[in-house]
Amino acid sequence: MSFYLTAHKGDDKVEIANAMANNGAMLMMPNGADGESKIPDHALTGQPLYQKETPTTGGDWYVTNNYEHRDAAYEEILHMVHDYGIGTVNSPGARPALQKEIYKATMAALPKNKADWGKEG
Repeated sequence: MSFYLTAHKGDDKVEIANAMANNGAMLMMPNGADGESKIPDHALTGQPLYQKETPTTGGDWYVTNNYEHRDAAYEEILHMVHDYGIGTVNSPGARPALQKEIYKATMAALPKNKADWGKEG
């Protein structure tokens, strides 16, 4: 999380961290992997980051760079910082202008024809 919240070129992210705290951001680490957990989605009241999808510093697949595992930490922590701190289209956070830029970039990156989604271009 420090990767996303560390000041860069004079832009501190204190208001994003504060928004996360005010919005009750919570990272949960259920056992298993996404799709394996016995916990129903509605019971996960925070951002899930599954135990089998998280490398542990010094752990075997961390040390040996074993890429047969899905490392979801980068993605799921970004979801939490975005959704609870920066804001979403439906839930403004600390940086509504940044959220608008993220949304515009996302829409520009999507294929114009939904039938082409997922196809390599």
